[in-house]
Amino acid sequence: MKIILLIFCVFYAIKCSYSCEKHLTCEGCIRDANQCIWCALDNYNGPRCMTAEKYIDSKDWCIGNTINPNSTMEIGQNKKFSSEAGHVIQIKPQSVKIKLRPGQQENFEFSFKNADNYPVDLYFLMDGSTTMKAMKDQTRDKSENIYKTMKSMSTNVLIGMGTFVDKNTLPYTTLINSSLAYSFRHRLKLTHDFKEFQNVVNSTEFGLNYDTQEGTLDALAQVMVCNDLVGWRKESRKIIIVLTDSTFHAAGDGGFGGISQPFDGKCHSDSGYYSKELELDYPSISIINKLAADEEISVIFAVNNDNKNIYKTLTEGVSGSKCVSFEQPNVEDGMPTILKSIYKDITSQLKLRVNMNSEYRDYFNISFNPDCISRTTNSPPCKMRPGGEKKIKATIKLLKYFPDKNISIGLVNEGIREELTINVEMIESCGCKREENSSLCSSSGTKRCGICECNEGSTGDICQCKGNIVSLGMDTCRQPGSNKVCNGLGDCVCGSCICKERFKGKFCECNEDSCPRGENGLICSNLGTCDCGTCRCNDGWSRPDCSCPTSVGHCSDGDVICNNRGKCECGLCICEPISQWDARHEQNQHCHISPCPSCHILQCQHLESCALCHLRKKKCDCSHFNVKVVSNITESWAKCPDVSVDVGCYTQMVYRYASDRYGIDVIIQSELNCAKSHLTLGGIVLVSIILLGILICIIYKYITKRRDQQEVEKFEKKLLSENFESHENPNYQPASTKFENPTFGSEIN
Repeated sequence: MKIILLIFCVFYAIKCSYSCEKHLTCEGCIRDANQCIWCALDNYNGPRCMTAEKYIDSKDWCIGNTINPNSTMEIGQNKKFSSEAGHVIQIKPQSVKIKLRPGQQENFEFSFKNADNYPVDLYFLMDGSTTMKAMKDQTRDKSENIYKTMKSMSTNVLIGMGTFVDKNTLPYTTLINSSLAYSFRHRLKLTHDFKEFQNVVNSTEFGLNYDTQEGTLDALAQVMVCNDLVGWRKESRKIIIVLTDSTFHAAGDGGFGGISQPFDGKCHSDSGYYSKELELDYPSISIINKLAADEEISVIFAVNNDNKNIYKTLTEGVSGSKCVSFEQPNVEDGMPTILKSIYKDITSQLKLRVNMNSEYRDYFNISFNPDCISRTTNSPPCKMRPGGEKKIKATIKLLKYFPDKNISIGLVNEGIREELTINVEMIESCGCKREENSSLCSSSGTKRCGICECNEGSTGDICQCKGNIVSLGMDTCRQPGSNKVCNGLGDCVCGSCICKERFKGKFCECNEDSCPRGENGLICSNLGTCDCGTCRCNDGWSRPDCSCPTSVGHCSDGDVICNNRGKCECGLCICEPISQWDARHEQNQHCHISPCPSCHILQCQHLESCALCHLRKKKCDCSHFNVKVVSNITESWAKCPDVSVDVGCYTQMVYRYASDRYGIDVIIQSELNCAKSHLTLGGIVLVSIILLGILICIIYKYITKRRDQQEVEKFEKKLLSENFESHENPNYQPASTKFENPTFGSEIN
């Protein structure tokens, strides 16, 4: 390990040394971030640019005339702390002027002190769904206490209110063209009159949407940007309290209603209603984060316990936001106590943000002691004592040369529009005198900082070369094995190659564009330097194109890597597949499984067999389900359709996805509902008897008819097969006897 470290140190020293020695001008030397020193001696033949470390070790290099400018700092505006309304000053000094040289750093100090009775603008943004009615009543009943609680911390408090439900179209709501379904409605402009606030809350009507999510982000964005409508003051601590018991829609969900145009970040609620709710998609979390940072607004999401984890994840992407539960069982006074605790937490912690254009972030490194910017989860917060002054030591370092001479960097305290401006000026000039047509430059150039700047038509270190090519020195510009001068990528001037742009090396053999490009299209992903076709990656990056971070920070949204459901590869989570027992089918980049309202019925089907197994007290193999059997269900979890336990008997079952493990909590009711099956069963039996009787009659009739028909056919067949002769029965006695009178008709004499 020591050998490897030694080799690395030697390699780094050689690299830095080469980086310095390659510079041929004083300005190029002092602009190098490796802290190079320029030798301005006349008639000096060695390398004129050298590292500071090598210069200290060398006793005979450039004695008496070196150029090594140092950075300086000067305090600019420095007004005293003030709590006067309209002239509040909480950061001191207000500006500093720093001259910086690449590779150097400069220290400066500033102080922060909270102003007394700093104005507070408090806006309640309430979920207008019917499920929030109880919370509305609590807010109304506690409004005076809330107001007095805030007044105890700042005498200058304004309070306002607005409500939201969801977009007034399918599939988000069934109340189409109803005033009870809307994305945002402004109810009360910021005011001192808490009784008016109380009346507005009391008179608010509640609507109903169809799906689980609400239009929370639609309303939140409008409250942030509609300054005149809400009445935000320029000089105040702005706090929005979002009260809801449901999850939220985000960018892309508008597609379900045929809304595809992205949210434009502008106010469309001048009339009190969000007028473009059916034209613009829901805002993205990144837009909400940008608006919160730009407007210096602190957002507090007060939600129920079931949705606390979802909104806690949201706060990680929204600057200055916090999440609390309004169902905390141990809070005596409810929302006033919660709000007081959060406000004290906001005002007692100092959190600074470097307000710097993204194009500057690769050039500057700013750190603070104490660190009030980027704290880890386990590090102590940057605390402020009430009425106390916090002194902070800061360091700014210029990582590499920046072409602009002046920039401004603002240090902003979160939630307050107040900043310390750092005016940075680059040290880029050596300040050497110019000597035109100097004899040291063969009377064909200007001497400055010990070197010659040749006139047109002259080249060489002392302008001794006339023309562009010296015929006797062409062979020195050919790479071994090549017949091209400077590989055809440069000019041979006085025996040396002057390479074209983007080429370097003794023979111009190295192309600065020959290295692999990352997915962003930049050479070495802009995270390393190109060295003759090979990327030399910056610390913390690997792969041939430097696109793979070596840390796992991008795979974590807290202390857990990939939610313990995957592995981190190149800053991306490779998530484990969702188990078959889990009906949800999507997970985010940190392996958190996304909610799936449409998967409810399928999830119930997955749970039914395991729940019935526990109900019947059998040995069950349900390792991912925590099943609990109770006599009567009281929890308001996701409810499944009635579960069939026996013939004609049903029970109820609810479930929720566990927050502390990958599994599901299930509750099934032991009391069965068999009443509704009696009438049905009796009816089925009666109808069955009647149908059976009819069927028996039909069968009997068919059998008798078939038997008679067979007898007739048998008789007729026998009759035809035998010959019978006619005979008179001697015993036959006719029914009548005929007598004739022989004398009838004759004359009697």
